[in-house]
Amino acid sequence: MKLLRTKSLIVILSLFLFIIPAHASELSKLIEKADAAFHADDYKTAAELYTKAIKIDSSDYMAWLNLGFSLAELERYDESLKCYEKAVKLGTLFRETSPIKGESQKWYLEGVKYENTNTKKALEY
Repeated sequence: MKLLRTKSLIVILSLFLFIIPAHASELSKLIEKADAAFHADDYKTAAELYTKAIKIDSSDYMAWLNLGFSLAELERYDESLKCYEKAVKLGTLFRETSPIKGESQKWYLEGVKYENTNTKKALEY
């Protein structure tokens, strides 16, 4: 019985050790493709790829931060702000994400200010 448990444990451990690198490899490929899409100004694709990466590892604060950048470029400011907040909670680079969050909030509030009174002006923000 003890031998059976040991073999089972070895099988489980082997599977675990095989799966983790596979996910890490898949994650790094997604991040690499997302980064390339972002630098090619293909923000929609970048956002989709960062979202897929986050589904694999939701604790990757850089993926959250870069998703926020992509969404901001797509003028999806509410969503980008949530991504920045998540990155701040997860990450150690508070100084890197905090100014971005502030900038996002600033432009969002400027747009809201003009939203009901001057649609043309609101679109500038």
